[in-house]
Amino acid sequence: MTTALDSLAALLLLRGRRAGVDLMCAITATDLAANWYAAYGIQHIGVSAQPGLLRLAAFTLFVLVTGPFVRARLAPAPG
Repeated sequence: MTTALDSLAALLLLRGRRAGVDLMCAITATDLAANWYAAYGIQHIGVSAQPGLLRLAAFTLFVLVTGPFVRARLAPAPG
């Protein structure tokens, strides 16, 4: 399911749709939440054991901070 949503977000972004940014933000936020829960809630490991989690957190922060600026410059949905 995640691959389908990632592909849909990419397609919407390539078409210049605001919904692509919204979906991208939702996907990255939920991905971070799921990975964070898996690392700390299930495996009980520290940040040093999961360097990928720190990179994902930094990328998610980047996406959530820049998303509104990108969204404002894209065309609204036709209708």
